[in-house]
Amino acid sequence: MTIKQVVVTDTDGAASRPDVSDAEHEAEERDRGYGDGVVWARDYAPADQLRDFVENFGSSVDSASEIDRFLRAHGTEHKRLEGLPEFEGPYWEGFREGAEDVLAHGDSPLTT
Repeated sequence: MTIKQVVVTDTDGAASRPDVSDAEHEAEERDRGYGDGVVWARDYAPADQLRDFVENFGSSVDSASEIDRFLRAHGTEHKRLEGLPEFEGPYWEGFREGAEDVLAHGDSPLTT
């Protein structure tokens, strides 16, 4: 799968299917996070927030707020910590990888 093929994913899926193993669920969550991370980084993130997120893994309140708005706008469910996304687990590992790939490849018009 290339970065250009990724779209924001729906929130249903492995978690609602009892026949999916924990490993399969984690892989699906990571893939879902990757897709959302690519879309956020490529289409929504200003260059400074993208770099901040990748370098500090979302520890900045500004990045967390922007990502939260993006996720809410796309109907993506995520754990919340003190009103902002909680950046841990397979979904967020994938999200960061997707954002890193966009930053590394310069695929975001907002990073120039």
